[in-house]
Amino acid sequence: MAWHAGDVLEGARTVATLQEALAGRGLVLATAPRAVAGLEGFSPEEAAVRLAEESAPPPALVFGSESSGLTLDELSRCSGLVVIPTDAAYRDLNLSQSVGLMAYLAFRDGGAHPPRRPERAPQETVDAVGDDLLDLARRVWFLHHEDAPVGRELKGLLQRAGISRREAGLLRSMGRRIRARLKER
Repeated sequence: MAWHAGDVLEGARTVATLQEALAGRGLVLATAPRAVAGLEGFSPEEAAVRLAEESAPPPALVFGSESSGLTLDELSRCSGLVVIPTDAAYRDLNLSQSVGLMAYLAFRDGGAHPPRRPERAPQETVDAVGDDLLDLARRVWFLHHEDAPVGRELKGLLQRAGISRREAGLLRSMGRRIRARLKER
């Protein structure tokens, strides 16, 4: 949509999964027409400030398809939700409108707020901590089957927490110790 923006298209990468797209990302915010239980909500302006505060690993915005939005599994990979206020009779925006608004706000606020948070753990590290947590939950019979909704909720909790690299390392180290102790029994 932008004049002379061919370099942006040429630099874009195509991936098969959301997980692959979010590899190496820190703060991940999704957009939706209304609030979703369990995800912290942000106005577009608040989201732009949060995105500007993050520097490493780089943050990401996730947009769903116009026809179906994002699944609960996709939302569980996100740290928060951006709800763009609209008229209740016309709450769904065209994808390009959502992208344009958020791109403008992120650009506008990009230099206004220096990073203040510790370096957030990249997406694949948070996923690994989540996998460790689910493994431990299964070992102690807290989680009885792999696709139980509580597993998605636990992984979502980690995404929303915005853990740092150091915190992720501490959690993974603690998980290894717990697994070792469970084997001793």
